[in-house]
Amino acid sequence: MPELYHALYHSQSLVPDTPSVHNEILTVSQRNNSVAGISGFLHREGDFFLQYLEGPKTLLFSTLARIGRDPRHKNFEIIESGTARTRMLPDWQMGFTDPSQLRISDLLHVSENQLQINALDPFDIVTLLVNNSHGLRSSVAA
Repeated sequence: MPELYHALYHSQSLVPDTPSVHNEILTVSQRNNSVAGISGFLHREGDFFLQYLEGPKTLLFSTLARIGRDPRHKNFEIIESGTARTRMLPDWQMGFTDPSQLRISDLLHVSENQLQINALDPFDIVTLLVNNSHGLRSSVAA
């Protein structure tokens, strides 16, 4: 069995904050992630994306490289990565949250040009989202 890895990144969005844009991203992500054995979630906070992914190391980093080249965002930065003993989100090809569902403002500070992590450990954000998964959804309401 391939070694399981996780990664958390943030980037600045270059696309509108609309359900149709988010649904497009989620549809493609769910299809690609299902094939690659990747699971995770995407969170939108203002003009910033925060995404957690987990899966086989080679496929995970291939997915991250593709995401990093995506023209729908800029300033792509992996802020946490490493091995994982088990999947935190085994059944999610991709979940999505935004501030209307889950407020993580205590852990993030968003200004016009920057997303700053206030948590001591960036992985605290992943733990918060997973533990509050009732607010996560697999598709965005139209």
